[in-house]
Order: sequence, then C-alpha cells, then structure tokens
Amino acid sequence: MLETNKLRIKPLTYPQLVKYARNDNSLEEEFKIKASSRVISPELKDALEHTILPNVSDPTKNYLYNTLWTIISKSENQMVGDICIVGEPNTEGEIEIGYGTYEDYRGKGYMSEAVGAMIEWAKSEPDVLLIVAATDKNNIASYRILEKHNFRKSDETESLFHWRLNLKSKQTRIHLEPIMEPRIETLKTKKLIGKRLTMTMEENKTIELWRNFMPRRKEITNALSSDLISMQVYDNSFDFLHFNIHHAFEKWAAVEVSDFDIIPEGMETYTLPSGLYAVFIHQGPASEGERTFRYIFETWIPQSPFIIDARPHFEILGEKYKHDDPSSEEEVWIPVRLKNSVHSI
Repeated sequence: MLETNKLRIKPLTYPQLVKYARNDNSLEEEFKIKASSRVISPELKDALEHTILPNVSDPTKNYLYNTLWTIISKSENQMVGDICIVGEPNTEGEIEIGYGTYEDYRGKGYMSEAVGAMIEWAKSEPDVLLIVAATDKNNIASYRILEKHNFRKSDETESLFHWRLNLKSKQTRIHLEPIMEPRIETLKTKKLIGKRLTMTMEENKTIELWRNFMPRRKEITNALSSDLISMQVYDNSFDFLHFNIHHAFEKWAAVEVSDFDIIPEGMETYTLPSGLYAVFIHQGPASEGERTFRYIFETWIPQSPFIIDARPHFEILGEKYKHDDPSSEEEVWIPVRLKNSVHSI
C-alpha cells in the first residue's frame, strides 16, 4: 500500500478484484469505508474479465504490475479513483500506467497526488527505467497531470497523445541492484524492551508503531546503547519468496537492555534467542529497502548454503541511520541455518 498526505492507494488482490468487479460495495465493506458511486465502464469490465483477473491469478506474475490500485481519500473515507500498471517491465524497463478519477471527485487533485506516489514507488523498483502513458487529446485534465509530473510528449495519433517519463538509465539500474556479501554472525541472546503491533503487508502499521514508541523510548533507563531495533516475528508458514500480503506478523520497536528489572508502563519484554544470522547493510533511503530484501530472498538465499531459520528478523538502526536520506545505512539481520541442518526450536 502507498500512502500520501491525502490518500491511501491499495493494490487489489484477486479476491478484492472480484469484489470490485461485482460493484456491490462488498469491497468498501472490507476496507471499512463509505459506499462509493463508482461506475465500471464496458472497457474496464472487459479488461477485468479478460486481462486483469487472469494475470493477477497467475502465480508466475507479480500482481502489483497487473492489478488495479484503488485510491482512497482519507478525508472522504471513500474510493475516489483507480490507477493501474499495464503489465510488468519489458526488456527496456518500460511500464505503462492508466488512471481514472470517479466523476464526483474530479478537480480535487486526488489523481495528481496518486500519480506522484506511483512514480516514487516506481523509482524504487530496480527493473523500472521509464513510465509511459496515453491520453485522449480532448482530456485536458488527464494530460495536465502528466505534464505536472514532468512527462514529455513522445508521439501522437489522430486521437491520442503518448507520454514518457525517464526515471533512470540502464547504468543506474545496474547500480541499484544490491551486490552485497553479508557477514555471518552468531548472535548472543538479547533482552529487548519496546512496543509491538500485529500487522500485515497490506495493512502496514509501522509508522503508527514508531510514533507510539519514539516519544517514550527515554523511559527505558537500562538501554545498552542508543541503537533502535525494528524486529519482525513471523510464524513458520510465512513464505518470504511468495509472501501473502494478508499474512499477519508481529512487529516490534525496541531497544536492547541489560535486564528486565524496570519496564515502563505499556511496554513489553522480548528475549531474542541466540543463533546464526546473515547480516546485510542496506544503504540508501529506508523507503528503498524493498530492493535489498528482494536481493536477499530472491538472489542471495537461493545461491547460498543457507536457508531461512524460524527466528525473528530485525534491523539495527544505529548512528548511520538517517531514515530517507540517500546516505542512510542500517543493518539487516536475517536468521539462517545451513541447508540440511536441524531446524531451530
């Protein structure tokens, strides 16, 4: 899910697309938002039936590049439009976007903000080099959005303008691929104090968690350092290669402590067990962390002598951590064990 000041932008899963296509407000009920007045055009209905739904149901395709992303206004608490990507990046790193604002919500700037958010997301995708779009020549509002976000007209037909936005060069794509060799380290048991929330990848509550924790972290008087620990506790069925965005996990905002003698009200303790970890360095903005995790789970793990072990994953946010600063660094600790070794209990 993408989030801006005014919007939440949700990529729809297959079951959610089915509800969207039914247009009976069952999707709005699932999202706990107000009923909408959206109308599904014959063209969109045909695309849903013959292209979007079949592609999203295909496990070999990345559904984020094939589904509808529905746009929800925070203030209205309603769906106000949709944006989509028409397939995964081609060999040139090109993706095409399409979008539409529901009639009652046009002229409020929602789609411009949504397109901006999609552009920022695409910048963090290593395989995406450029975005293209097509607009009807008579739809001035639509192509004004593209002009605002620095798209350049690349071609035109009798009825359409074609637009192009270069995000990065092929050389940049090579640079963005994280080429990193982790250090392998045996972690000693750690005592942690902090706060936790249960969440999913779709309903990510990380910002809420840290907003609740940070103002109170100095109440933890026995912290061993100023380092922050962001920890994820997954159950044994979590699939890191083909994860389910609805699969719940537990996330902690915490610090390491010397003991559990004093626990601030409303906080909890966690004993992080000892074990073997692969420790990676993520360099760059925290918002681009996905590329590092993709490299770890899709490239490094399959090629290494290790598999993921059933212990918590965590990141250490130390003095070099600067959130979304390009020079930021954080340590990413992935629990591992040698292939064919005994599973941790």
